[in-house]
Amino acid sequence: MSGAGQTMEVNNVNVTVSAITAEGMTVSAGGSAPTTIAVGESAQVGGVTIEVTSVEGEKVKFDLS
Repeated sequence: MSGAGQTMEVNNVNVTVSAITAEGMTVSAGGSAPTTIAVGESAQVGGVTIEVTSVEGEKVKFDLS
């Protein structure tokens, strides 16, 4: 995802990235409270698991399962 403040639907779950930093991103899923996840870490967010794989400037890559 490129740039913060965007929402995308992944596997019928709305995922909103509210902040992207060099350390990771702040994300919410399915209406959950925002959670900050560092690069290389994963967290349970709104019933799904999100792992941040890389951050490059304003671009963040993550896996959702």
